[in-house]
Amino acid sequence: MAHRMQFFLLAYLVVHGNGQHNEQRTNSRILNRVVVTVPRSATNAPPQHSPVHWTYERDTDDSEVTAADWSRIYPACSGRRQSPLPINTTLAQRDPMLKSLTLIDYDDTPVDDLWSVINNGHAVQFSGFFRTPPQIHGTVMGKYIFQQMHFHWGSNSSVGSEHIINGKTYPLEVHMVHRRKNDTDEEAQKDDVGLAVLAVLFEVAKTREPPNRHMEDIIAAVRKVAIPGVAVNATLPYFALQELIPDNPSFYRYLGSLTTPPCSEVVVWSVMKESLKITETQLNVFRSLLKNLAQTANAQASAPVPVALGRDLLLLNNHRPIQPLFDRNVTFYEAPNDKNSILRPKNATTDDARPFNFNQRMQMSGADTTWQWPSTTAASSGAAAAQGRNPANIPRTSKFVLAVLFTVWLKSL
Repeated sequence: MAHRMQFFLLAYLVVHGNGQHNEQRTNSRILNRVVVTVPRSATNAPPQHSPVHWTYERDTDDSEVTAADWSRIYPACSGRRQSPLPINTTLAQRDPMLKSLTLIDYDDTPVDDLWSVINNGHAVQFSGFFRTPPQIHGTVMGKYIFQQMHFHWGSNSSVGSEHIINGKTYPLEVHMVHRRKNDTDEEAQKDDVGLAVLAVLFEVAKTREPPNRHMEDIIAAVRKVAIPGVAVNATLPYFALQELIPDNPSFYRYLGSLTTPPCSEVVVWSVMKESLKITETQLNVFRSLLKNLAQTANAQASAPVPVALGRDLLLLNNHRPIQPLFDRNVTFYEAPNDKNSILRPKNATTDDARPFNFNQRMQMSGADTTWQWPSTTAASSGAAAAQGRNPANIPRTSKFVLAVLFTVWLKSL
C-alpha cells in the first residue's frame, strides 16, 4: 500500500506541476532534460525504527531531532561561533580594514545554461558546472569559488529568513556558498575560514509592484522539484548569479558556522545590507514544496490523493533560530556614495576590471497569479485546471516521467 501511495503521489504532483507551469510560463523560460532521481526511501518503506534525522520543526515523527536538540547528535551545533545571528546596525562596527567584496564572473552562466536543482527535503539547492567558476574576493581570507546556492523561507511573510536585522525577519533568504580556492571539500570543513557565504534577504513587494522578473527563472525551476529527492536539470538562459546581488554593495561581516548540521564553524559570513523584492505569489511556490516523501506516503497511506496532502507535509520554516553572539563582533562595510557595483565582468581581475553595468540586465516578464494548495486549486480553477489535468494535454516530458515512475513502482512490488 505504501508503494502504491508513493507512486500516485509522485504521479499526481508531476501532472499537476506541469499543468500549473503551462498556465503560467512565458516563452523566455525553458525547462528540459528532466532527471528523476528516486531516493531509496521512495521505493522501500522505512524500517519500523528508522534512523534519527534532523529537522526544523516537530512533526508527527517523534524520532526527528529539531533545531533545539541538534547538538545531541552534532556537538558543534552548541559551539560559540554559531549562525545565524541577529544583526543590530547600531552596534555593528565600521571596520576601515574591511574592503568591498569583488564578485568575479557573477555575470556568467553555467555550461549550456544548465542548473542542477534539487529539493533535498530541507531546502532547494541550485548548482552548475562553469567553465570559469564564479569567485568572491575581498574577504581578507583569500579567494573563494562558488559551489551552490540554496533558499530558506517561512510559512508566511512574517518569518523565513535566518538572519534578522534590527529585529526584522524577512520572508526569504538566499545563501550563495563558496569554498576557499586552495581547499578541497574535506579541507574546507576543517578550515576556520574554509567557506564564504554571501547572504541576501528578500522582502515582500508592494501590491502594485511588478513581480521580481529575475526571480521568475528561479521560480520556474522550483516548481519542478515539489517532491524531495527529485532532481531537475533546468535550462535558464537568462539567469546569472548577478541577478541576486543588490545594487548597494554595503554588507555586514562576522565569523560563524553552517546553519544546518553538522554546524561546522568554518564560515566567513557576508550579509548584504540591501534587500531584494519578491511577491507573495513567488513566495508561495517555495511554500508549496513537500518534505520527506517516505514519511508522507507511509503516514498517510490510508487517505486518498490529494486529500492526504496537508500542511504537515509541506517544507516550511526551514530556518534555524538565531544563535548567541558570545564574544564575537559584527563589522560593517559601508559603500561610498557612488555605489559602484561589486560585480566584475567575465575574465576580469580584482585590480583591473570595470564595474558591471546594472542597466545592461536583461528584462523579463512573468505572470503573477494567486497560489493555492493543489487540492483546492483543482476544485476552483475551472476549465483551465481541467485542461491541465486532461491526459491528452499532458506534455511529453510528463508522460515519460510517469512511465519511469510506473516502472519503478512495478519493480518495487
